[in-house]
Amino acid sequence: MKGEGIIQAHPELENYVGMDVDPVAHAKARAHIDALLHSHFHLKANTFLRNFKHIKSLLAEADPSLLHSGVDAILMDLGMSSMQVNNPERGFSVLANGPLDMRMDPQVTLKAEDILNCWPDTEVGRVLREYGEESNWRLLQNKIVQARLHGGLHSTGDLVDLIRNVTHVMRGGRQGWIKTATRVFQALRIAVNDELNTLEKSLNACFECLAPGEGLL
Repeated sequence: MKGEGIIQAHPELENYVGMDVDPVAHAKARAHIDALLHSHFHLKANTFLRNFKHIKSLLAEADPSLLHSGVDAILMDLGMSSMQVNNPERGFSVLANGPLDMRMDPQVTLKAEDILNCWPDTEVGRVLREYGEESNWRLLQNKIVQARLHGGLHSTGDLVDLIRNVTHVMRGGRQGWIKTATRVFQALRIAVNDELNTLEKSLNACFECLAPGEGLL
């Protein structure tokens, strides 16, 4: 349930604070919420183009009393949306060619292309192993590093071609390369956006903002 769904489902809601690091997603959500405010005159709604880990400072900015009383509920909508995956320019899709970007927040400088072409081979392997849980991480790591000798990887198509060649060696077929590519893309996305560290910081901050007895969804 998105922000507008929460507002519609809870007419008793008095204060809503939303945040998203993706400017496109934020703008879309803000437009929907603004439309709902015409029929929810009592509702105070604030949205911020910021990460969830900043929730304490954003609540203070929206309404300082929220930090004193605590909020009744927090919903963290994790993961990607089809809007992000279906835009080739974002670099999230294994089926559409585009830049090796994968940033949720365009203000962040690190891109997937930087990891693949510049990070030490051991770090590339660690990302594939820990974030993608890819069993063939070592072979992929070696192929990625070897690709640097021939100009590197600069598009999602370049990376998919490399993965398809590797899975052909492993006789994985079409399903094999798609599954492998999905794990590799997941690993890179997590690394680019520092998702695990951000999630840990966000959870800790959220629990500090809840009113006694209330929950995190």
